[in-house]
Amino acid sequence: MAGISANSSQGGGVAANSGPGRPVWRSNLILCAFLLLFSVLPYSNTLRNGFVYDDITQVLDNPYILSFRHVGRIFSTPAWSYVRKSELTNYYRPMMTFGYLVCYQLFGARPYGFHLANILLHALVVLILFFLTRRLFGSDGVAFLAAGLFALHPIHTESVDWVAAVTDLEVTLFLLAAFWSYLRAAKGEGQTLLSGLLGAAVFFLLALVSKEQALMFPPLITVFEHFYRDDRWQTRFVQKVARYSILWVLSIAYVLFRIQMFGAFAPVKGNPRLSWFEAFASAIALIGQYIWKLLWPASLSAYYVFTPSTGLLQPGVIAGLAGLAACAILFVLLWKRARLASFGLIWFFATLAPVLNARLLASDNVFAERYLYLPSVGFCWLVALGCVRLWKVIGQSGSREKFLRTVFAGGLGILAVLFAARIVTRNRVWRDEFTLDIATLKTSPTAVVLYNNLGSVYWNRGDIDSAARTWETALKMAPRSATILNNLGLVALRRGNSHTAVEILEKAIVAEPGFPDAHLNLGVAYEAM
Repeated sequence: MAGISANSSQGGGVAANSGPGRPVWRSNLILCAFLLLFSVLPYSNTLRNGFVYDDITQVLDNPYILSFRHVGRIFSTPAWSYVRKSELTNYYRPMMTFGYLVCYQLFGARPYGFHLANILLHALVVLILFFLTRRLFGSDGVAFLAAGLFALHPIHTESVDWVAAVTDLEVTLFLLAAFWSYLRAAKGEGQTLLSGLLGAAVFFLLALVSKEQALMFPPLITVFEHFYRDDRWQTRFVQKVARYSILWVLSIAYVLFRIQMFGAFAPVKGNPRLSWFEAFASAIALIGQYIWKLLWPASLSAYYVFTPSTGLLQPGVIAGLAGLAACAILFVLLWKRARLASFGLIWFFATLAPVLNARLLASDNVFAERYLYLPSVGFCWLVALGCVRLWKVIGQSGSREKFLRTVFAGGLGILAVLFAARIVTRNRVWRDEFTLDIATLKTSPTAVVLYNNLGSVYWNRGDIDSAARTWETALKMAPRSATILNNLGLVALRRGNSHTAVEILEKAIVAEPGFPDAHLNLGVAYEAM
């Protein structure tokens, strides 16, 4: 019969080793010092960066972060309620805004404070990943390699560099902490530590108010409890359910709360014209893209133009199917030979699933590097386990053992240096909107939204001619864009061409009759005439 105990020593794997004669605390201190170095040093140059894109509205134009008296509003309204009070939205990010509130009280509107917060959150994620992995797999080596790879993987630069991407840092931090608490709850022989379950519930609740991906945690824990937990043979079905039932209750309450707040869990469809078949085919293609981006993070971009997949024989879909097939084969092999390792694949696909439905995602955010921050935890587990396994195999190579291990360790060191260098260079791209737009257009030259943003940067600088040329380039790609037409109407007004402005703004209203800015500017043009 499972009971309640005050101590815990069992998780998903075996007890961790710190080496003979070496105190555990000293081993932890040394490894954590290196992980902090990996987490913080490569990102230190982001402290010179400014605000870009959504940061402007979410920080500089956000009245909720000016005083703690707005905390109630932060947790009871959608993320954009202060600017779009009557508009439907899918975004509920109270932890994001609350974090901005804390940063603003500490640093004011200075960007370095917000970037520092992102760096520290990233470091905390790396540390909790280390302790979670060690409890899960029972190996300091696996834990250090997994956390080190996570700290240095260039795919995470967008999440750390962009202030508005703090939601990915928050949800990952709280979910890993919830998983660690959940593992701590199992004492062995079917006994359960109540404080561990309560800790998991609290951290899970914080993850829920950080980002929707947290909803995949109860299914993950359910699978882990029934198929991976060490004491699964010593606990009855009812006892297993008792360990994770609170997580499901919190999930249901969260969904009901969002329905009450929004009228539906996600009332806005980002790509409503996309058929369900196209969404399915696109999801397969997206999986292939995400797997490749993890394996080869050489070409990074803040924006990826989304082209829906319309058939299963398209190259992107075929690549995605090949990736899925390879993962399925790997899962079967791991299930037979190293079952716990296969949980890394489950983690990856479960946490990636919420961002694969292109119908619900905003049309300009269907594929994004930041969406890999949480799923990449599973990838790091697999790579770390593979490296440790290879190290052991090399140890059985006889007289060549020392040489091969030196080469292997040197290769890992070189890879770490290359990853760190890539992070440093990528950080510079996020310095300001102009730099980011120019760099991103080199990788996504057909991104209309980026041309529009770049035109706005020129406009705010007072460079009207450059703004006009940039918006005219965008208009060639999207001739019915009300936003771009409205901007070109402003250019005509600024140049004193009222009649031209009226013609352009009327086209904007035809393209989008409910666009208020176009109506307002048309009135200004008539007044100027």
